[in-house]
Amino acid sequence: MSTSVRARRWGIVLAAGLMAAMAPVAEAAPGLGTVKHLRLPTSTDPHDVTTASDGNVWFTVQGAFDPVTFLTPGSVARVTPRGDITEFAVCDFCITNDIVQGPDGILYISDNDGQLRRISTSGEVQSSVPVPPVPPSETGSPLGGIAADSTSIWFADSFNNRIGRFDVFTAVFTFYPVALNDGVDDVAVAGDGTVWFIGSEVTETDVIGAIGEIDPAVGVVSMTPLSGVAAGIAVAPNGTVWATEIFADLIARLTPSGSGPHDLVEFPTAVGATPLGIAPAPDGNVWFTQNLRGNIARITQGGVITEAGKVIDFADPKRPDPIGITIGANGDPWYAESLVDSVATFKLR
Repeated sequence: MSTSVRARRWGIVLAAGLMAAMAPVAEAAPGLGTVKHLRLPTSTDPHDVTTASDGNVWFTVQGAFDPVTFLTPGSVARVTPRGDITEFAVCDFCITNDIVQGPDGILYISDNDGQLRRISTSGEVQSSVPVPPVPPSETGSPLGGIAADSTSIWFADSFNNRIGRFDVFTAVFTFYPVALNDGVDDVAVAGDGTVWFIGSEVTETDVIGAIGEIDPAVGVVSMTPLSGVAAGIAVAPNGTVWATEIFADLIARLTPSGSGPHDLVEFPTAVGATPLGIAPAPDGNVWFTQNLRGNIARITQGGVITEAGKVIDFADPKRPDPIGITIGANGDPWYAESLVDSVATFKLR
């Protein structure tokens, strides 16, 4: 039975966290905002989050296992700005991973069975789109992060070391091989059409993370090594590329250069923070989740980090564990909390 790509990587975080040393850092800035937690009505284990054109926030739910039927109906949920949550099953057996709204207005969901699941913003489940497998396999492999541009859905075909593109208007797939032996995990699209992704390479002594760049017309054009393995990637409005480095407790900022190697700067988070999801805000700041600290944080373009909530003891079994994050229509961050089966919003002041 296939397992979720993102759960696979992030599950390691929780195990590692049992041994993590939580070094003290400055408290969150007073008056920055307040957190509101909204519990799922029936499902459990929310993961990735996106904001749709209807003004609502949508997130994937990985814990919809039915102990009676032994089915794992892949689900998503919609939360309104007022906090009303509605859940939708998009398949009978799959596990949903990431979610994004496509240029056709439909929400696309990557799953662990190599398919792009689809649902309208009104909650109507559409036919799924199977991703062509790599021969000689007859079935697709788990899909990781996804993103959208003006014509297509981009996705990380995680175990096949390729980035895929699905044109929603022509239904044509295009694939871009990636020279990494440990897979690709997440993808983001810049305003100029450049596609950015993260992946990793296993060497004899280490696992090395990297940010990759794709020109859709020619394929992969650059690879920039990181100090640690990346978990999420995003592109800010000014074109800078940001990535969370999960075990190294770093936030990477890549400034694209058309004439040479890209400039990369890595900013340290709190020790043991394990940054995961990441999302750019319209004001130029970037928000990210800190899984083992139970909160989220904001980083400026200059690298100044402010925690937006109190630090929660990892030993607390009821602590929130922020995972995926998005910026809502009103500019407030929304994020998923897997352990407490909730989605949260940080209401900025």
